[in-house]
Amino acid sequence: MTHSSTLIETLTPPIQELANAFWPPACLSCDALGQSPFCLPCENALLHAESSPQQNTHHHLGSLWLYGGPLSLAFAKTKFSKQPHQMKKLLSWLVQQGFLEKHRDLFQQHPWDAISWVPAHPYRRLQRGFNAAQLLAIILGKRMQLPLFSSLKCVRNDAPFSLGSSKAVRQKNIQGRYLAHNKARKRKILLVDDICTTGATLGEASKQLAQAGSAVHTFTLAQTPKNN
Repeated sequence: MTHSSTLIETLTPPIQELANAFWPPACLSCDALGQSPFCLPCENALLHAESSPQQNTHHHLGSLWLYGGPLSLAFAKTKFSKQPHQMKKLLSWLVQQGFLEKHRDLFQQHPWDAISWVPAHPYRRLQRGFNAAQLLAIILGKRMQLPLFSSLKCVRNDAPFSLGSSKAVRQKNIQGRYLAHNKARKRKILLVDDICTTGATLGEASKQLAQAGSAVHTFTLAQTPKNN
């Protein structure tokens, strides 16, 4: 994202329309000019995630989207942009468009007292300028009227998982990465993350909260295809 497009977002609507004529927004996936965050073909290629049953390990409530195609391209580009306002704009759009009636019905069944997120290590957060999972928690928290709550600390800056790592490998390597804060005891928490690949990260994070005495459900923005 250029500095000019950043400034455009702060302008009033009439001036913004004029500015867009000179610096049109671009699709975050294919870079087509004129629409943001997605052009119409890329938007039509987005897929909603299928309903997911709860898993005994961490009561996972599913995801909004299937991760792949235009979504994965836009998300990868934005995640490393070091511009939190751009990621927040993308996440807000994805939540707005992906939040269906089934999600509202599902969430109404669980009286959580706070929403939290899977934390990144401080060094990684400094590198990126933000934590996408925390921004997602802020957006969902406002939508669901849940207070934001920092429940976990990431104590290791592990290397990213290699593409295609199995769930067993991820579970082994991620053990001990998170510690629950003492104030997490006896809380009913909705724990969110940006992308669920195998569920190993959510499983480890929610396990730490459960051992601290929290009742936890998890939810993610997107889920990789099941055959991954």
